[in-house]
Amino acid sequence: MSEQPEAPRRALGGASVWRPDAAASGTPNHAVPPPAGPEPGWVNPIPPAPGWVNPTPPPPAVYPAYQLDPAMVTGLPVEPSTHPFFYRTPRWRWWKPLLAFIAATVLAFIAMIVPALIGMLVDRVDFAAIAKTGKMTLGPWAFLGNNIGLAILIPIAMLLQWLLFGQRPGWLSSVLGRFRWGWFARCVAVAVPIWLVMMGIEIALTGLPKDISVRPYTVLLIIGILLTTPFQAAGEEYLMRGLEQRLVASYFKRQTLGWIVATIVSSVTFMLLHGAGDIWLNIMYFCFGAIASWITWKTGGLEAAVAIHVVNNLVSEALMPWTDFSHMFDREAGAADASILIQVVVLVVAAGLMWFMGRRTKVATASAPGQVDLQAAHASMQAWTSQSWGYLPQPPSQYQG
Repeated sequence: MSEQPEAPRRALGGASVWRPDAAASGTPNHAVPPPAGPEPGWVNPIPPAPGWVNPTPPPPAVYPAYQLDPAMVTGLPVEPSTHPFFYRTPRWRWWKPLLAFIAATVLAFIAMIVPALIGMLVDRVDFAAIAKTGKMTLGPWAFLGNNIGLAILIPIAMLLQWLLFGQRPGWLSSVLGRFRWGWFARCVAVAVPIWLVMMGIEIALTGLPKDISVRPYTVLLIIGILLTTPFQAAGEEYLMRGLEQRLVASYFKRQTLGWIVATIVSSVTFMLLHGAGDIWLNIMYFCFGAIASWITWKTGGLEAAVAIHVVNNLVSEALMPWTDFSHMFDREAGAADASILIQVVVLVVAAGLMWFMGRRTKVATASAPGQVDLQAAHASMQAWTSQSWGYLPQPPSQYQG
């Protein structure tokens, strides 16, 4: 019997498989060409050899987005915030402002009493006479001690902010995390001419003090005023418009309402801090605090308020080294009259010009520095996860805080 050619082999699904040996033997090749790949559902019955690598890797796995806890990352605002609202952060807790207020009160009392008391001892003040008459006489060293005590309020406010709210000291100065010296210099340039004009008008109307002369303490006070008064004025601003205003405002979600309440509280505190018994002086001190609060809110930092306060105090103390200022702190009823409110008008003009200048030069009034910390934390987490697990987590769309 003659040998019959081998029939074409059938593949899965009934289709003939094309064989090259069939064409070589002369057998008609009626089979279809080999398929480009296995048919759907086909499973390779032979496992891959050891060391074999699939040339087509599977697509990367997509895992659900993770959520960073902002409170674990930053103590700064994660939403745009103006200067009074920098404590409304993911780390805010209702008890923190209360604790900060109590600590600030105690530390400020110590800071203001101890240096002034040392100065009074150096001046050899008669404490028995003060206790008998109720009137305090002020000497040059007591005055400088008072200035130094108020200057110490700056590190006190910064330290409490750092410890309780996790914000480094620079963030107390402005929404950019630093004291903006260029902006401060421009504010000083606005304030100086205004106060010099006011001083000139006052001298023209009332004349120079009759007792003006060189005193034993003249040189001491000239140097002491120039060195300590700027820090004394800044200390009051850092405590009142810096720390206290933020503590109160942090309880409010609506910024305008929070600013109004914080301004009232901080301005009353500022008024009481001066210990005046005269109604006109108290009105002036309250208005001073309110105007300083407003310009701080509208310019994003304490620089403008500090400039106003420093220039006001330096000009008002310009003649002190040549006069008897022992009753400088006599602020009982009748110490002033309604004419003192002219200073309020001057304050409004100065603050208004600074606000206008700030708008023209686009001074930063709000920021969200916590977002930068969150983005950096997410980038670090993303890099670590991709190296450790081989996939990239999806970034969160937004952070709540």
